[in-house]
Amino acid sequence: MEDKTTIKPLLFAASLILSSGIASTASANPPAGRMTGGSTFLCNSEAVTLGFQLHCGNNPSEPNTLEINFTYNGEAAAFHLTELITSTCTNHPDIDPAPPAAPIDTLEGNGIGKLRLGAGPAESDATIQFKLWDAGEPGSSGEYYTTDAIRIDYITDAFGNTILSCPFVLLQNGNFQTHRLTGNQSQ
Repeated sequence: MEDKTTIKPLLFAASLILSSGIASTASANPPAGRMTGGSTFLCNSEAVTLGFQLHCGNNPSEPNTLEINFTYNGEAAAFHLTELITSTCTNHPDIDPAPPAAPIDTLEGNGIGKLRLGAGPAESDATIQFKLWDAGEPGSSGEYYTTDAIRIDYITDAFGNTILSCPFVLLQNGNFQTHRLTGNQSQ
């Protein structure tokens, strides 16, 4: 008998890699929704943790929160989103984020925030671009593979230096969850 907890994530990962980051169904009226979650994953052999609540669309509704904790040059570092500039949600036909049923499975966004490098309280301006995938439950198996994934194209400092960049990775722990924009079943 197949171990579906390992096979499903591997097929999902292969699908994303083969489709160059997954070309989601695009439309003139992208679906509305929101995504929440928290996780731990490996980026360039370093543990990264994040927590978020993000909404879709230009001028995305509030609240939009994203915090990422990581290591930079051997010291603790953190990015905190202060403004989500753009956020596009899409629905790929090969991804099923349920339960619960949601009109989206992928969220791609960019924004500005504050970056802290090292132990000091000093923060500087920063930018981020990222993509998140919710591919069903459980979000992580607690072992080696998961169904949810993340890609951080970049976090840059005020001078445009790339501080963190993570290729497509599956979550080690945690879960991403997509939702309707509101509790209204028609949205």
